This record gives sequence, structure tokens and C-alpha cells, in this order.
Amino acid sequence: MPGVREIRAVSYFVLGAVLVLIGISVVYGFLGRPVLGHEPGGDFLQFYVAGKILNEHPHELIYDVPLENRLQHRVRPTLGADSMLVYANAPFAALPFRILARLPYIWAYIAWLGIVVALYIAGLRLVWPHGAGLDAHWKTALLVSLSFVPFAVECCFSGQLSTLGFFALALSIWCQRKERPFVGGMALALCAYKPTLLVLALPMLLVGRRFRVLAGFAVGFAIATLASFAAVGRAGLMAYARTLALYSHFTNGANSPLQTWKYVDIASFLRLLFGAGSQWAFAIALILAAAPVAALALAWARSKNRTGPAADLLWAATISWTLVFNTYVPVYDTSLAVLAMLLTVGALYRSALPKAKPGPERGSDIHAFQALAIALYVGAWFTQIAALAIHVQIFTLLLACAGWLQLRWSKRAGVSA
Repeated sequence: MPGVREIRAVSYFVLGAVLVLIGISVVYGFLGRPVLGHEPGGDFLQFYVAGKILNEHPHELIYDVPLENRLQHRVRPTLGADSMLVYANAPFAALPFRILARLPYIWAYIAWLGIVVALYIAGLRLVWPHGAGLDAHWKTALLVSLSFVPFAVECCFSGQLSTLGFFALALSIWCQRKERPFVGGMALALCAYKPTLLVLALPMLLVGRRFRVLAGFAVGFAIATLASFAAVGRAGLMAYARTLALYSHFTNGANSPLQTWKYVDIASFLRLLFGAGSQWAFAIALILAAAPVAALALAWARSKNRTGPAADLLWAATISWTLVFNTYVPVYDTSLAVLAMLLTVGALYRSALPKAKPGPERGSDIHAFQALAIALYVGAWFTQIAALAIHVQIFTLLLACAGWLQLRWSKRAGVSA
């Protein structure tokens, strides 16, 4: 296994390369030119335009595709004639972009970079395990996390929104650790900006009978819904529902414009493998999901009063499996895998799984974790290229392996407790 010095060297190299790319992109952006066909900010353009619509147009038009297309090309005239981005997040998520949209586009993107990094580091700090000498490794963990390709490239260089979900989940878990389940549920409601992030989290709370967390989520969700209604009205909410239905069609249709090789969920994995529109894909997805989801449900049902390592590992497994057993998980959302891995670090290195079987078995757990962490970190560099070349999304397999190991360790930690 590589040592701390080698890990830091690789992290510094990746971070340096990404910072150079962002710097060149920003400079060319001020000059009004793209870099290698890439507009500065990438996907940030859709959020900027959503804020602009809320500032300058009838609010219910936030999901109006022709208007979005027209404004995006007005903001970035060099954007390809056949290129556009569709805003598909909940209306309340667009509200902060009203402020950024008052700035010139490049300055707004620079400000957004600061927000993205701040939310990410705050989330990392919330879940970082303290004690047992782990604080000495915070700098290394921070460097590795910041240089993780789904964050560094997809969220920073390409301006995506995934750090909002990352921070919301981290805050929710932190509140539950501090025995503030209601507030933790309210924090989790922020993930409603993208409903697919909650596809397993809500069943976990329900089956696990964590009703105070669910109550907090219900209140938070109600507040988010009221904020969305106040922002775009009934017509805007109906347009949002149609946009979600459109994306649902894209994820299942034979003529989808989505680039399947940029997605890691099981549905995309099978479409990539068998071809879009395959009648076998849905049936195979259900068969593959049956056993792991049943195992998860059993673990959830037994988790009501569990805290500490067992609870952290169950959350880690739930997050990892959320990225797999889903219908729409782009590569940028796999930055959540960092959250799952940090939760795993605390359990393996701090709590000595399981106390009844110390020594060799714990050592093998740590070696398995280290190998998995390296595979996820390095695999993120090549997974999109490999998916495009051989039609197999390697990252889906790695995330499934992570979810299986985390669930296995969670069960053992529960028995030990």
C-alpha cells in the first residue's frame, strides 16, 4: 500500500492540474472564449440562468426550455448552437442563484467555486472521526477528498450542485450523532432538491423506526415546498413535475439524449451493457437489487437503537447503495462516496471491529478498506473512458463492492456492540 507521502504527492498533483484547468478556463472566460470546447463553469450555466429567470422573467418560466436555451446562448454566445442545459432541480434550490445571477457570469462562477469548496470542507469536517490518533491524518484525508475526481473535476471545474447534497447528508448524520434527530431530519430535507438522493435514505428511516428524524424531515420538506411555491407558484411546480417526468423518460427511453457512460446507477449500467431500450435491463436490475436491498432492509429494521460504529457503517452502506440502486446518478453525484468512506474510516480505525475478534480479522478489514479506497480514487480517473470504450461502468461495480463491505462490517459492529 502507498504511504502517506505518496498519497499526498498524488493528491497535490491532481489538485494542481485541476487548479490550472480552472485558471485557464476563467481567463479564457473573461476573454469570451471556451477552452477545448468547454465553456467556463460548465454546468453552472444552467443554475446561473435559473437565477436570471427568477430575477428578470415570470418565475413560473424557470423550467421553460426555449427560454433557458435563449438565455444560455445570450450569456455564453460561444456555446454550441445544439448545446443547452436543462435545469431540473427543485425550485427552492434556484433561490440562492438569484444573488449570483446579479453578477457577471465569470465572477458568479468564481463565487460559486468558493461556495462549493466551503460546503464540501464543512461536510468533511462534520463527519471526520476524532480520536484514536485520526486527527493527525486530517490534512491527508482533506487532500485526498479535494482531489477526488468527481468533486475536483465534476463539481468544481464543471460547476455542479452535488456538494449541497453532500453537506446536507453530513449535517444530518452529525445532528443524529449529537442526539438531535429532529434537526437532523430537517437537514436531510435539503436533499429534496434532487429526489433520487433520498431513494434509500427515507426507507432506512421508516424501516428503522427513526420517527423523530422522519418528523424533522417532514417539517423540512414542508418548508422547502412552501419556499418553492412562493418562488414559482403552482404553474412552476407543475412545470417541475413535467421536467421530472421528462428525465424519467430519458432514463428509460430508447432514444435518450443522456450520455449513459457518465452515469453510475444500475439502470445506466445495464443500458450501457445491453443497449438503450433493452427489455431485459429492467428485469435484471430488479433481480440484482433484490438480495442487497433485502439485506439492507433487515439491517435497517434492527438498527433503531444502534449508535456509534454500527450506525455510521449502516449510513455508509446506505449511501453507497443509493448511488447504485437508482435510476439517475451522474458521476458528479459520486462525490457522496467520500462521505460513505469517511464514515467507514471512523468505524474501522477507531472502534476495532469487532472486539470479540481482534487482531488478524481487524487487520484484514483495514487492508480491504485501503484497497477499496485506492480503487475508488484511481478508478474515478478512468471510469468514464472505460465505459465509453468497453461499455462497462467500472465505478458501479466499485460502489457495489463498497456497499457490500460496509453492510457486512455494520452487521458485525452491531453484534459486537
